[in-house]
Amino acid sequence: MKCAIILSAAVFAGMAFVQAEEPVDLNGSFEKCRADSKGFVAPEGWVKDKQSKGVKFSAATEEARTGKFAFYAEAEERSLAHIYYRNAVINAQAGETVTFTVYGKGSGTFQMGAIAYSDEEKSRFVCTLAGKQQKITDGENWKKFTFSIPVVKRKRNGREYTKLQLRPAIIIRGAGEFVLDDLTYEKRGTAE
Repeated sequence: MKCAIILSAAVFAGMAFVQAEEPVDLNGSFEKCRADSKGFVAPEGWVKDKQSKGVKFSAATEEARTGKFAFYAEAEERSLAHIYYRNAVINAQAGETVTFTVYGKGSGTFQMGAIAYSDEEKSRFVCTLAGKQQKITDGENWKKFTFSIPVVKRKRNGREYTKLQLRPAIIIRGAGEFVLDDLTYEKRGTAE
């Protein structure tokens, strides 16, 4: 009886340490929106990088695939913008792959990726990771886009980083006008 109690306690203790990581809410349905002081409504948590130029984005109400809102982007001919989700991070390490899936319609070129920071020094930028650039060409029908991004060791300023905090990013290049909705992610693989 003593042996069974000790064994049960050991199994229970082991279970306490082997917990699945909670999924990060990306506001990928873009249903959470916020108006600024001028009344401009945008998906909450999504912001444009300060160096980004030539792109406007907002919440779309008439073009949603599901729900009431979607992400709307309008880009000039020579635009380049990183629009990232600042409210949450995906913890990842070398050897894993993060796959983003999103639906889009309209016209334009974009990538899903992530702005990667050190997990030890939270504000230390390490690199930008991005999936292969893809084009949205059907202005009327929703199409599913998938971006797989391998997480590999990165060297920066004489340090090697294997554990990263990823802020999901929508990277827009060149002219276009499109809508995105129902963004999700999945993390797979084993760490080195």
